[in-house]
Amino acid sequence: MTQEELALRVGTQKSSISRFESGIDNPTLDFLVKVAKSMGKELHIKIKQSDPE
Repeated sequence: MTQEELALRVGTQKSSISRFESGIDNPTLDFLVKVAKSMGKELHIKIKQSDPE
């Protein structure tokens, strides 16, 4: 899938997808959910307690 195709599915600009892929932008949770859904996936977030040092 091209950045343009993904942008159309997500409802955003191609530049937003490019910045996301390159790590320039810090995406919102809403943006990540839209990206996942546009690819037929679900977003699952797991918060894990770190091991004590």
